[in-house]
Amino acid sequence: MKSLIGKRFGKLIVIKLSNQKDKYYHRFWLCLCDCGNKKLAMTGSLNAGTVKSCGCIQKGINLGKLHGRWKGNDVGYHGVHDWVKRNKPKPKFCENCHKIKKLELANISQEYKRDINDYEWICRKCHQTKDGRNKRLIEAATKAKLGKKQTPEHIAKRNAWRKRG
Repeated sequence: MKSLIGKRFGKLIVIKLSNQKDKYYHRFWLCLCDCGNKKLAMTGSLNAGTVKSCGCIQKGINLGKLHGRWKGNDVGYHGVHDWVKRNKPKPKFCENCHKIKKLELANISQEYKRDINDYEWICRKCHQTKDGRNKRLIEAATKAKLGKKQTPEHIAKRNAWRKRG
């Protein structure tokens, strides 16, 4: 068996050969992860690249500044939302109407910066109202029902004229 001692596999460095074997007599190596934890890994898993850390990558220890592709504050829309979802606790109630509903993450300043205080957990109705979407939806529905020529102002004038006659 070829020695793997001192070789690096992802975040793992092989320290020594372990006495432990599985039911198929595969040997395990004791490895030290960059985060400081120790991990037992099989020869085949190390060579194939299926084991790269003690599990800290999946647990999120490698998130943020420790991640190799960290962009700092120069990050896109989805990246900022994912970061806020991980770091801002989700309350049980809407932060605006205080009702128990399904909550969405909303940006307050519309600047999408990496600032926890610039986001709030609110229900869909409050989110649409704050963004002005409810007003635009009502206006669009009114125009669709009334036709292009009949605006709310036109209808008010027509009704006033009908009352006179």
